[in-house]
Amino acid sequence: SFDAALAKAGAKVHDKQCEKCHSDNGANAKDDAAILAGQWRGYLKRQFELIASGEREVPKKMAKKFEKLKDGDVEKLIEFYVGAQ
Repeated sequence: SFDAALAKAGAKVHDKQCEKCHSDNGANAKDDAAILAGQWRGYLKRQFELIASGEREVPKKMAKKFEKLKDGDVEKLIEFYVGAQ
């Protein structure tokens, strides 16, 4: 299950910040990026924490996008990806 309201808000964040590399709502296996759609909430939360702390290295373009996220955007994105198919 997922929070539909947060997921809807997360879709907007995804479209603006993430869709270029994580296409098809993060579900396209042909992208040169991780599949995010349908992942477990705990896994996504941990990966975002690792990115935020600098423990997980990401491409420069992703780091720049990640820095632009506002308060609450990560939670919105997590709900979006948990609910995405």
